[in-house]
Amino acid sequence: MFYNGNAVKGTVLADKRMLYKAEEFEYGQRERIDLFNEACAVYQVVYQHATSCNEVSKCGFVWKVAGRALCQLYTLKHSGDTVLCSFSVLEGAFKNNHRP
Repeated sequence: MFYNGNAVKGTVLADKRMLYKAEEFEYGQRERIDLFNEACAVYQVVYQHATSCNEVSKCGFVWKVAGRALCQLYTLKHSGDTVLCSFSVLEGAFKNNHRP
């Protein structure tokens, strides 16, 4: 199936605005507990559907929408420390350290 990249980006942005009431998790003004609960609920619905179809790869979309909230929640639950890092730096680190 063919997906228009701009249409997918638009859908992701619209869904982020619905979930976060902002374009990104960090800018959302919603109570964190409400946001975390809703992000988990959305993930659970998508995951259950994807596993019932034996297509867990369908979970990628929900990670694009709610991934930052889910990662933040995981970090908080496991008492981990976080660090702010750009994706390009991480990509470079993984490419430079990749061994075939």
